[in-house]
Amino acid sequence: MTKLLDKLNIDKSEFFLQFQSHPNYPFSLAFTETLSFMGVNNQAYTLDKEYWADITESFITIYKNKFTLVEKRNDLFILYSDVVS
Repeated sequence: MTKLLDKLNIDKSEFFLQFQSHPNYPFSLAFTETLSFMGVNNQAYTLDKEYWADITESFITIYKNKFTLVEKRNDLFILYSDVVS
């Protein structure tokens, strides 16, 4: 998750403190509410990959059980994640 937090340019130690102390940790609600607390505008949806092209230029998803930032550039998707291939 550190690559994602680097890309969002937020304080990692503060994020982890808030995220890990949230009553719904480690679930998505804790993640989105922590982002909101940190001033990051976000919304949560369940969306199949086939619809990714219809959404904004960047979004966060759960990929291989890790929170991952996806940036859309033309027809390519760039992933920022700590997932090891």
